[in-house]
Amino acid sequence: MTSCGTVRTLSLALVVAALAGSLGVPSAWAQAPAGPDTSASETLRADTQRIARLFYAGQHEAVVRAAGPLLARHGVTPTSLPIALFEAESQLQLDDVTRRPAATSGRFR
Repeated sequence: MTSCGTVRTLSLALVVAALAGSLGVPSAWAQAPAGPDTSASETLRADTQRIARLFYAGQHEAVVRAAGPLLARHGVTPTSLPIALFEAESQLQLDDVTRRPAATSGRFR
């Protein structure tokens, strides 16, 4: 993967996070304050850590398989955004790996 692709992916993620945060603030002010749901936040934290371990272990296929159901369960929010980013980067890594052999095989002909 090129550094341009990484910068583009991270830039997109920052824009999505900023938009999600700015859209969530007015609705939070309109509602009565509620206590934090510690069980949901702990579950999300544990799921994010599991995805991160898979990602840093180079198990990108496992990240892509696991991230979809987790995002469906937790929803795409600023706190679940790391799962989406790990999924996107893993997909880019998998795409890069599948393109690399085809690109290098042409050089040695």
